[in-house]
Amino acid sequence: MSHSAYLTVTGQRQGKIRGPVTLPGRKDSIRVYSGSHEIVSPRDAATGLPTGNRMHKPMTLVKEIDCSSPLLMNALVTNENLNEVLLQFWQQDRAGRDVPYYTIRLLNATISGIRLVLTPETLPDSILPAEREELTFTYRKIDWTWQQGGLSATDDWTYPVV
Repeated sequence: MSHSAYLTVTGQRQGKIRGPVTLPGRKDSIRVYSGSHEIVSPRDAATGLPTGNRMHKPMTLVKEIDCSSPLLMNALVTNENLNEVLLQFWQQDRAGRDVPYYTIRLLNATISGIRLVLTPETLPDSILPAEREELTFTYRKIDWTWQQGGLSATDDWTYPVV
């Protein structure tokens, strides 16, 4: 198995939004095909020193249209608070077992956009599904965890870093 990412979304009203995945350890999650996320720290061009607060940009994740699609759309149109958005990255260990190795957790998140994308199925070598959605999340707090050794970092953008 190549490196893979799986998404679990828990809403305040809907509870766990179930996806179609049936793999052990990832049951009811949502397969993520690609994504992007950026945090920037404004800097003075001459000195390189910070000129303001860090800025968390929205996280965008790409998934195929599946059983979670209407529930995610409902979370968007009702502005449902998402207690937790968990993005888990999996790989094979030396024994050939699938294990999570990196986790990104968003707390107090919302879906700020869903973009439907349709492409011809005739595109060669495309790993993306022809029918897919781009989910955009905003959040209050983010945690990053490297499973081996328990290395982690957290940022709550509502609090200044001292």
